Amino acid sequence: MIFLAVVMVILVTNEYAYNTMRQNLINGMSRMELVLSKFVDAVMLSFFATVFVFIFGLVAGFTSTSNITFADIFSKMPYLGAYFLMVLGFLTFAMMLAFLIKKPALVLGTLLLYNYIVEPLTAWKFNETFGNYLPLKSLNFLVEIPDIALFSFFGAGPKYHGIQFTFVFLGIVYTAIFFGIAYYSIKRKDL
Repeated sequence: MIFLAVVMVILVTNEYAYNTMRQNLINGMSRMELVLSKFVDAVMLSFFATVFVFIFGLVAGFTSTSNITFADIFSKMPYLGAYFLMVLGFLTFAMMLAFLIKKPALVLGTLLLYNYIVEPLTAWKFNETFGNYLPLKSLNFLVEIPDIALFSFFGAGPKYHGIQFTFVFLGIVYTAIFFGIAYYSIKRKDL
């Protein structure tokens, strides 16, 4: 997802760097349309990532399983929707940071700092239960970690089973909040 976030950050920050956002406003595009166009980019990137995961899963499943049925193929299909929402939420978070900060290196640094340091430390400091409801962590809980020996060796493993409605709801809410903050930031700024 980091690669997709880099693409999203570049898509937004290049608008500032090359003044295309300002030119689009001069040509009559509204600020809401500007943010929506970037959100559509995030939706498209999320869709293509989901299709890639689906195709990769099919190929891996067909090559490593001797007796495969349609029930095996489609039993975990809801995870694709959860994966789509997870990627969309993460990309919307990256889009929001890009609209707020405008500089690609600072946006990526902030994104990595928040994802790998701030949010885990906040979860550790307060409570693991509280930490599960932080934005990026709740998005990561949409798709469970597979229960395989390698992950268990490193202390990671499934903490729950199945897609939980709470995290789906939080994913939708956080995505809407990130979109709203991005729109509010561009609405108030002079481009």
